Amino acid sequence: GVEAEQQAAPAQRLVDALVGGAQRLVEPVAELPERALGRGAPQAERRRPAIYLAVYTGKLYGGTRGTSYHDVLEAAGLVDLAAAKFQGWPHYDPEQLLELDPPSIVTHTHMGDALCRTAWLERLRACTSVPRAIVELPEATLGDPGLGMLEAAELLRDHVYGDSAPPMSAPR
Repeated sequence: GVEAEQQAAPAQRLVDALVGGAQRLVEPVAELPERALGRGAPQAERRRPAIYLAVYTGKLYGGTRGTSYHDVLEAAGLVDLAAAKFQGWPHYDPEQLLELDPPSIVTHTHMGDALCRTAWLERLRACTSVPRAIVELPEATLGDPGLGMLEAAELLRDHVYGDSAPPMSAPR
């Protein structure tokens, strides 16, 4: 009776704390689109197209449908151009990227120059527009598939749609 309940109480408090902690982690991720879009992103028909792109050891990688990169783009009010043809973590060749010709690229800090110096990619709209339409975000934030997604989406939205945002190239 009472003794068994007293012995179970610490275990129950631990379970309650763990479940409550997990709930506190899930809630911000669940509110990602509402919080990120709640301040300054345009209506669906006015969202700007972009892709996530990174270069590692000379190879071009994306992150689209089914990844946190896609979720961050969408939550920031962008349209993920790669989502129409790719899913997951595509390994792009330059021809595929030239076909997509994204007007904007989202990547990690200090990676924009490397992307635009990659053979053939200097022709991309994102690389040729003035100012260049490459948004660089800290890797620790953009690459975080958890709570960092909210911060990444808000930073991205503010950069693209904020008062000091540079004009983006119009879709072709």
